Amino acid sequence: MIISIRCRFWLLAAVFICLASTMALAQKHSVRINKEMAELLEGKKYAEVESLVLKSGEADPFFLAWLKLKQGKEQEGLDMLKQQVSEATGDRVESILRSLALLSDISTKDAISLDKFYLKSESFRDNPRLKLYLSGLYLKQKEVKPAMTLVNEVLKTSFSGSDLKKWVFNLIIYFYENGQNDDAMVYFDKLMTKVPETKLDPGNQLLWARIAAAAGKPLEALKKIDGIQSSFPNYYETKKGLFYLSRGIAYEKLGDRKQAKKEWLAVVELAKEDPKFQGMAPMAKDKLAEYKQDEETVKKMRQAAIDAEVPTDAESNQIRSDASSTRRLAIITTCVLIVICVIAISVKRFKK
Repeated sequence: MIISIRCRFWLLAAVFICLASTMALAQKHSVRINKEMAELLEGKKYAEVESLVLKSGEADPFFLAWLKLKQGKEQEGLDMLKQQVSEATGDRVESILRSLALLSDISTKDAISLDKFYLKSESFRDNPRLKLYLSGLYLKQKEVKPAMTLVNEVLKTSFSGSDLKKWVFNLIIYFYENGQNDDAMVYFDKLMTKVPETKLDPGNQLLWARIAAAAGKPLEALKKIDGIQSSFPNYYETKKGLFYLSRGIAYEKLGDRKQAKKEWLAVVELAKEDPKFQGMAPMAKDKLAEYKQDEETVKKMRQAAIDAEVPTDAESNQIRSDASSTRRLAIITTCVLIVICVIAISVKRFKK
């Protein structure tokens, strides 16, 4: 029953996210979504939504293409997207990126094919923005090597636009979330070299500190965290929870569990005072529970060691009893040997 309830919860959450994404998509393309359209979208009745959009006279081609794709009309939707790119009067790369975003919502594989199609064309050959977007599509499919190759190619060029920071961060976060902290550090350092303003952002620096701690550089992480707090006091006041968490991770990596425990406790207390930090409390509570369990295990091991070294009263009595028995046996044995010797000597003298 519990599993069923959880499944329904996540299903509703997924529907909500899907609907929210659709609404955001519609707003981005200047499409007015009324109550009727919203209900139809929630019910996945895309053909009916398309009909309403056409009647409204606000038929944004990109949104219509998306509706076609949602109906399973892949070729028709794809042709509409390509047409918008070819007819674009402004930055055609922007039109391609919009098309890729729409298509990737339906099929990442098809979006990759479309991106590669434009990268091979004469007009957009080796375009850095299209390469970076393609790296994100590959990561979406957990194809890390081609994503790294594309990012590396762009990093070798003079391109340093906002897209570079966005998609390199995408790669960094992927590595961090998958425990590849050394790789995350390598690309973070490359990004800071390529885009120096990255170093000036306290949020970027705090993320660097967490990754550095995870990569086995806790002292560098703690130094960075202290520097951010002193240089950006206002940022610290609004992000205290992140600072506590980051310090906790660093102290734990340093082996100072006592100090790490203080940081986790600070997160829990902060969450009680300010609701906006409640999302961080579960991680801190899990860590505190882990520490408590470890402490109890250590206590049990110490007690077991003490019990093994110090015998109980019964064991002591048994040991004393065994020792007494051993001494008595030794005395009796000695006496018997002496008697035997005396008899042997007497017999020998009698024979003489």
